[in-house]
Amino acid sequence: MMNFLKFSLRLRLRLLILSHIMLTLSLMPAHIKRTAAADQNSIAQQTCFAPEAEPATIAKLITPPNSSASGTENLVAQLKDQRKLLFANIKLAKMSDKEILNHQLKNKNLELHASGRLQDRHKRLLRQVVIKSNEASENDNWLQHSLVAKGSALVYALPTSYLCAPILLAAERKARLKKRGQWAEGGSFIIHEASDLQTLNSLKQGSFHLVRGQLKAVAIKSRLTYLNFSDNWRKDFTAIIESRLLRRKDSRWPKLKQLVGKNLIMRGWIDHWNGPMIRLETPEMLMLDEQKK
Repeated sequence: MMNFLKFSLRLRLRLLILSHIMLTLSLMPAHIKRTAAADQNSIAQQTCFAPEAEPATIAKLITPPNSSASGTENLVAQLKDQRKLLFANIKLAKMSDKEILNHQLKNKNLELHASGRLQDRHKRLLRQVVIKSNEASENDNWLQHSLVAKGSALVYALPTSYLCAPILLAAERKARLKKRGQWAEGGSFIIHEASDLQTLNSLKQGSFHLVRGQLKAVAIKSRLTYLNFSDNWRKDFTAIIESRLLRRKDSRWPKLKQLVGKNLIMRGWIDHWNGPMIRLETPEMLMLDEQKK
C-alpha cells in the first residue's frame, strides 16, 4: 500500500496536465488532436497505473444483479482463486456479446494493475487489466482501453479512481466520432440532450448516462455548485459539484464560470431532485462538446 501511495504522489504533476486533456482537445486543430491522442496511448502504461502487477486468471465473467437488456453495466469477473474483480473505470454495453468476451478472457494470463482505490465497497478488486501476449512479436493488451477504443465500453471516474480516465476518454472520443461499436447508428450509447426533459425524467435513478447541453449559468453556493442548462433551474437538467472540491488548493476543476455559453457533455449517475440531475464527482466527468460549437 505504501508503495502505491508513493507512486500516486509521483504522478500528481503529470495528472494535473492529463486531467485537462479532454477539456482542451476540442479547441485544438484536427492534426494536433490526433497527435495528442497518439501520445496518450504511447505513454498509457507508464503514467496511469502502477508498474507492479499481480498475475491472475479469470474463471468466468459475472452478470451483475438487477441487470437488464439495455444501458450499461459493470464488467465483473470471478478469478480462479475465487476473488471477484471489477474492471476499473469502464461501463460495458449490456448489448455486448459477453459470451465472446468470456471466451476471450477465460484462462488467459492477466496482469492486474492498481490505479487508485484497491477495492470497492463490495470487496471486489479494482484494477486495470492487461492481457499478456504469448508471442514476442505482439504487444500486451490493456483491456479497458481496448474495449473503449472499439466502442464497447464507456468511461467513468471516481475521486479514488481517476488516474487512467484522461487516456480512456481520449480513446472513447475517437470511437464516438468514428461511430464504432455501440456508438454506431442504432447502438446503445446515446448522449441525451439536456433540453429533453421528458427522456431525462424517464431515466432510472442510479443509471449511468451521458448528457449534453449549453451551460446557461453557474451558481456557487457554500455546499453545492449548480450548473444550470435553462432559465427554469427548478425543473431543468442540472449538474452538481460539491463546492468544497472547488476550494481545495490541489483542485483540478476548470474555472466553471468561464464555461458559461459553451456546450458541454456530462456523465454520471442520474438522480431526480428539482428535475433530472447528475452529480459530477471528478473533472473527468465534464468535457467540452466538440460536435456542437
